[in-house]
Amino acid sequence: MNGFRNTIGIKNISERYFNAFSYKELGQQAKHSTNTPLSETQTTAFELLNKLSPAMPIAILRSNLDYKVTFISKSIENLLGYTSDEFYTLKLNQQLKEFTIDTIKNDNVDFLNRIKENTQNAAEGLEKTIQMRHKNGNLIWVKTWFNVSIDKSGNPTGFIGILHRINDTISNETELNSYLKFQSTLLSLARRFINIDKNDYSKAYQSLLEQVGETIMADRSYIFIHNNENEFTSNTYEWTNGTTTAEIHNLQEIPFQLYQPIIDKHKEGKPYICADVDLLKNSNPELYKHLVLQDIGTFIMIPLLKNNFPIGIIGFDRVKKATTISTFEIELLQIAAEIVMNAISNQDYELLLENEEIQKQRYINEIEQQKQKLENVINAVEAGTWEWNVQTGKTLFDEQWAKQLGYSLSELDDYSFDTWQKFVHPDDYPSVKLALDNYFSGLSTIFNTVYRLKHKNGNWVWINDIGQLLSRDQSGKPQTMFGIHLDVTNREQAKFELAQSEERFRFTFQNSLASMVIINPRTQQFEDVNDVALEFYGYTKEEFLKLYVKDLNSRSLTKI
Repeated sequence: MNGFRNTIGIKNISERYFNAFSYKELGQQAKHSTNTPLSETQTTAFELLNKLSPAMPIAILRSNLDYKVTFISKSIENLLGYTSDEFYTLKLNQQLKEFTIDTIKNDNVDFLNRIKENTQNAAEGLEKTIQMRHKNGNLIWVKTWFNVSIDKSGNPTGFIGILHRINDTISNETELNSYLKFQSTLLSLARRFINIDKNDYSKAYQSLLEQVGETIMADRSYIFIHNNENEFTSNTYEWTNGTTTAEIHNLQEIPFQLYQPIIDKHKEGKPYICADVDLLKNSNPELYKHLVLQDIGTFIMIPLLKNNFPIGIIGFDRVKKATTISTFEIELLQIAAEIVMNAISNQDYELLLENEEIQKQRYINEIEQQKQKLENVINAVEAGTWEWNVQTGKTLFDEQWAKQLGYSLSELDDYSFDTWQKFVHPDDYPSVKLALDNYFSGLSTIFNTVYRLKHKNGNWVWINDIGQLLSRDQSGKPQTMFGIHLDVTNREQAKFELAQSEERFRFTFQNSLASMVIINPRTQQFEDVNDVALEFYGYTKEEFLKLYVKDLNSRSLTKI
């Protein structure tokens, strides 16, 4: 029954990701090649396509809207005995008539025209099981599927088709009907999960369990999700036939130890099949009691595998009595597991993208808030701004930045780190570089330093430079930085003049011929005294500075 399983897998994946396979093949056939690259999704689809169809007689073809075949897989020779070159000599609509015996009728061939004109009504494509003539003259059963291929804008670009030889697995019409019943179920499931909205996964899983359960006449079907870290599993989705008791609320956080035989089998990548629960009575009494409490007579559990490791279970039960489990049913559950696992992977990927988007938006908001704070400062103090790509050296200055140095922005012919560096006073550059290195290494939370830049008129302008990183690259290295320039020349000049004034006063105080002291007006304690006063009062400086005004005799003081 591998043919059954692989047909469904091929149909499912090809319907969704046909381009992946054809681009891969086209790249290997120069005269029918295309330069369209494989996307990550298409590559993944191709790998899954191979996984689901090892060594199967399957041919995949593609044509343009004029029915000219642009691609046919080399496997067509295994399918019908004809080489791909022989197929390229005919148009697609001619091929269907040329090689079909119990043929796809003309109205079905015309369906190609209908789906070309109205892709919405052709969403399901054309499916038909037919007999085709092999090159050696023999008749073979072939499952066919055709649909229109569309571009990203939804416009039809041609046709795609899959031919699958099934006569090796189907020997009579009765078996064919049974086969098609199960296949129809899986095709319906596959379509349900194609382009599913992120909010519909729960409904889709529930629908899958219902369809599978009804198809195989199960009493209960379910999906368990494992917590491998804490070694328990929980029934997450469940369907029952209406007369069977639901067990989902009783099957939460079931220890792995209870399901150990099942878990061990699943770690080997194999299903656990039990046609008669009574057989477990002696070999595994604890598991037997657990199953009997649920009235289970027969069950099968298929592993949900991620990177070949079980992360959950899909299974079905029949209650009260033991029954046989057919190959069809096993295959159906295996493909259902593939569909569920593919959906879980899609959910994980969508969640990852959603989390990345949330983090990105949070980061953007933080940056905007930081920028807003800086803009408020800029507007208040007429600051110049700069933005620096630390890795490339490219720097953006605004008009106010240039104006602070006596230039217009157009006069600065090179917008780079070097533009700024050539204005920095040589004596100040080492301290500025140290402040920048300390900020990048995390020793300071913001870049904030004062230094001199050369004005157009030759004077030196004192600048208070304040900056902050906007981003780092993936390796953590500084990438983009934003900052402001504040002209603090007047402040620095005032500081300089104050220092000079203090120096002049200190010289006068120490060298005066008169006794001079400095008194704290609040405490009346002496804070300083010159040498003349010390000689006059006969104290050492240390002794004098411990005195208060009231401690001295009535000799007059010269106060300053």
